[in-house]
Amino acid sequence: MAQNKQLKAEQKWLEATQNKLKKFISSPYWDSIELSDLHFSIVTSIMNTSNVQLLSPSINERVVDILLETIKNKLERAKQNCRTR
Repeated sequence: MAQNKQLKAEQKWLEATQNKLKKFISSPYWDSIELSDLHFSIVTSIMNTSNVQLLSPSINERVVDILLETIKNKLERAKQNCRTR
């Protein structure tokens, strides 16, 4: 029962992460940012996964939080650069 509850929480985390990434990807500045191959690979893995159990164990909350912060900062910089031009 507790394991089922944890699985539901993890699935909810995956869906919330996918929604954040969808928001970032739909930004008009998405094509202006450069991501490392590793970052791009993580984004692709997350977006192509429908079940949290199929996600690589190396893609954990800490890694994803760092990735999301990196993308957010790069998008902000791209937005600022477009304003100053």
